[in-house]
Amino acid sequence: MGEAEATLADGWEPRRVHHLALGLDWEVIEVLESWTHPGWPRQTYRKPVVQRRHRLLVSGPLPGDPGRDGRFVMVATSYGDRDHWWIKPDDRPGPVTRAGRPGRAPDPPRSPAAPAARPSRHRGAGRAR
Repeated sequence: MGEAEATLADGWEPRRVHHLALGLDWEVIEVLESWTHPGWPRQTYRKPVVQRRHRLLVSGPLPGDPGRDGRFVMVATSYGDRDHWWIKPDDRPGPVTRAGRPGRAPDPPRSPAAPAARPSRHRGAGRAR
């Protein structure tokens, strides 16, 4: 989608995202995933590496149809050698589930535990006695 500014809060997590070229704004509903480079900021400053990446559930203009508002998952990435964030719609298939995990259906119910295995009569592999 392009270059963006983010309003940060609570430990550098985005709360609002503003697309610089298109002038579109999104409100962050939930930070679904967050990753920070283990060497941030010392090892990433002014280097072409990812410093931080967030998967965000946002509300605002929909990608491909900015005249309609809705919710979708956006990926926001900060690089060490750039001043702004880079955003794009999440390309993982599937809707956001009630559990907040985009791209996959809820986990199916677990089956009952398998019965305990019986001890083997074999003493080990190798020679016969």
